[in-house]
Amino acid sequence: MTASATQSFACLLRRLWIRRVIYSGLILAALAIVLPVTISQFNKEGSKVDTYQVFPADDVDRVAITATVMSVDFSNRKMTVHFGMTPQGKYRTASGTLSKGLSGFIGIQNVNFPANATMQDVEYSIPFMLGNVRDFPLDQYESNSLISFQETNSTTPVAAWLIFDGSVATVNFDAEFGPFDDSLPYQYNFTTHATRTSTTLFFVVFIVIIMWLIALALFVMAVQVVVSKRTLPPPLIGFGATIMFAFPALRNSFPGVPQIGCYVDFVGFLWPMVVVALSTCLIVYDFLLSWAPSTPAMIERWAASPGQPELSPAQSNYSSEKLANYPAGEIGVMPYRSPGQAV
Repeated sequence: MTASATQSFACLLRRLWIRRVIYSGLILAALAIVLPVTISQFNKEGSKVDTYQVFPADDVDRVAITATVMSVDFSNRKMTVHFGMTPQGKYRTASGTLSKGLSGFIGIQNVNFPANATMQDVEYSIPFMLGNVRDFPLDQYESNSLISFQETNSTTPVAAWLIFDGSVATVNFDAEFGPFDDSLPYQYNFTTHATRTSTTLFFVVFIVIIMWLIALALFVMAVQVVVSKRTLPPPLIGFGATIMFAFPALRNSFPGVPQIGCYVDFVGFLWPMVVVALSTCLIVYDFLLSWAPSTPAMIERWAASPGQPELSPAQSNYSSEKLANYPAGEIGVMPYRSPGQAV
């Protein structure tokens, strides 16, 4: 190896090394930006805790409520909420029990809390009055519940204070807790609004775009095969059928996705499936219709078959010299080619 060749080879290695370092640095920089933002957004969406101190705010004789969303079932339009209650002020004894008996209305039913006992937790399924799962991933839900307390065997109302914990994966909550009416300051309206998280929306939109890009790429490939007579390697002929089985799995990977028939299906699933199915049929039928025998034995059998049309010179592409020199009885398989393409 000459000195100039050795120097050129060394320069090439240096360029490759520098290029790899640059690419690696760009990838690490992208990860350093994307990962912290993603983790921060995930933690923000997963820690939805709000505290509501309502009228009369300075009343220390009250019941402190902790409302925790345990699960959400958008298909059946309901959510399960756990209510934990603690007496405060004059309603709390030194041991933490209830000094006076209370009766309350929480969520959907009446609850009695006896004196000298711990206020038991309750858990109810609260229905969503607004919202439809067909609008996924843009669906929005709203529920309303009445909460009130009063002393047992009395009409004396009791103030309430609420902490709301709506930490549920893929769901974003926004709650309101306040007096139901100005004339009834001790009756509270507990309203919750539920939507999909921004991470869920981003993931759904990203997968929908990917499915459309794959479907359009397959359609362009089918047009090239049928119109421009492009030759495809055999492994790509069944590519569309593989995609048809992969799309449902991608669709079901959406976080919290309902059954087929929602908004995202008509926008980004069913129509790409139609495009993929039609493109696959075009490619496969073009492959079948463009087939022609490629050996003398196959040509003879083709001609001897009843009802078969006579092969044109372009289809057989065999001259008398080629037929004479071809090995007798040998049968081959013609590779795939577009209609009209010479053998």
